[in-house]
Amino acid sequence: MNRTVPILFCFIVFISCGDLLSEKKKVYENYYLIESEDQRVFSLCYRSKDDDFIERVSSPVVGYFIAGDSLFIAKREVSKQTVYYVIDIKKDNSFADADIYTVGLFKENEFKKWSYNKSIKPVFIDVK
Repeated sequence: MNRTVPILFCFIVFISCGDLLSEKKKVYENYYLIESEDQRVFSLCYRSKDDDFIERVSSPVVGYFIAGDSLFIAKREVSKQTVYYVIDIKKDNSFADADIYTVGLFKENEFKKWSYNKSIKPVFIDVK
């Protein structure tokens, strides 16, 4: 009986800290890929000074590209459609609203036109 309580306590702590089991990959400065409950599916998060992870792009993020030191581009596939999120790194912080740090949300053709006009030639790093 007296061994059951510590084992049960450890189990409860282990379950409640499930976030500790999710994989976190630092990709650039305060940006991390965080594994969701579905293994090997990642979202893009911003890490605050308080070590909170604030979601910027929901899963599944399948690739990313950093343009210079000012733009973070995340590639996401939803319902067999590719969309691109462009985040202004210099405007992003823990308290920023999406309309402040988001440069754009583009579908495939729109992104190609936008990146061409900005002279950006993205080579995406696959998320695996």
